[in-house]
Order: sequence, then C-alpha cells, then structure tokens
Amino acid sequence: MKGINKFLATKEATFAITHQTISQKY
Repeated sequence: MKGINKFLATKEATFAITHQTISQKY
C-alpha cells in the first residue's frame, strides 16, 4: 500500500513538473 502511495505521489509530481514546463514553453 505504501508503495502505491509513493507511486501516485511521484506520478503527480511528474505531471506537475511537466505541466509547469509546458506552461513556461508556450
């Protein structure tokens, strides 16, 4: 269960970083 939470947190963090990068690009 802890591993799943860590995976979701990492996925969400990656998505946030990607979204931020796209926002800066365009």
